[in-house]
Amino acid sequence: ERNSTISDYLNAEDWNLALEMEAILNISKDLVTISQTEPKLNAAYGPVVRNATYRKLVSDRIEVIDIDNWGATHRAPRKEADVNTFSRIGRICRKRATLECERRFFGHNGEVTMDEEGAQAIMKLSRREKAALILDKRTCMQISILPDKDSWIEAKEELEKFYVKFYQQRKRNDREKMRRDNAPQEEVTIAEQNTQQSSSNIIDIFGDSDSGDNPDGDSSDEEIVPPAIGEQRQVVIDGLEAAQEFQLVIKRWVRWEPNWKELYPDNSFTMKTNAVTGVQRCEPDPFRELIHIDMSILMNAIKRYNKENNNTFGYLPMMCRLSPCQLGALNAQSFVERMNSCAKLIVGEKWTRLNHELIDKLVILRMNLKFMIYC
Repeated sequence: ERNSTISDYLNAEDWNLALEMEAILNISKDLVTISQTEPKLNAAYGPVVRNATYRKLVSDRIEVIDIDNWGATHRAPRKEADVNTFSRIGRICRKRATLECERRFFGHNGEVTMDEEGAQAIMKLSRREKAALILDKRTCMQISILPDKDSWIEAKEELEKFYVKFYQQRKRNDREKMRRDNAPQEEVTIAEQNTQQSSSNIIDIFGDSDSGDNPDGDSSDEEIVPPAIGEQRQVVIDGLEAAQEFQLVIKRWVRWEPNWKELYPDNSFTMKTNAVTGVQRCEPDPFRELIHIDMSILMNAIKRYNKENNNTFGYLPMMCRLSPCQLGALNAQSFVERMNSCAKLIVGEKWTRLNHELIDKLVILRMNLKFMIYC
């Protein structure tokens, strides 16, 4: 009928049930945010989205569509509703959604929710996710993501392991490059070179000594260190130096805060006032206000600050782009589907004889084109 409204299509009970179930589904839609924002370097946002979804599911108040004001706004108008006022089916729907969320993201295996069991919901994170949370300045030390200090300490320890390996690899590459560059002019053997490059700390660590058994300096009985052993010693030294350097740079990294208002003047961020000093402080929400920002602006600011302050952050800015915990890693499974689609575009009718290895390389290059341009 011409004068009918949207509420006339179902009875009141059916409308209430539909609105309750839609509210639960509306919460779960945040999980697709990761696949929608992959080009924005959001590798650290997997835990952020999961945590935001879970907090909404267990909240006492959930946003439902305001059917009485339908059509008043471009998007569906919403209002908060008390979960206790939901119908029996609506409460069951919310419980099942919460239980599935706990099973997928918190390692829960029970048949009732963790709240009913009195258990604390602790998110299951991979080593890469823990390290990336600290590397990303949008999520670093945010209480809303990891609420307790021990969790952040564990994340810092995981990042330290990645840092040590990254440091060792960089130093190894530098030594190899130096050997290649100096190879025509070298007059010493590789074994002697490894021995010369080792610092004096080797004596203390390995209990070796350049003198003692041969105080006269007669080299006829000296042990010649094989190249492999010399390199192994240097790797150990690099690891010790990396661990010591990490303790310095991580403190500076955590304490440094980007000037969000200056970097993104066109964005609107949450401002909080200190109750004691009365000073306003910009504290943007990682999920609502920072997930869509242009990360190249932030990364360029970090790179510039690091250069102007004598490499104060060590290798951390480089690890944001070139390490296993780099911020450009993709979280969504849909990436695999897009890779398959990309492969179909590459292996066309005129390219059916390409070998498998070349196809893999072409697909990787095509899928990472924007990331390579950024780097």
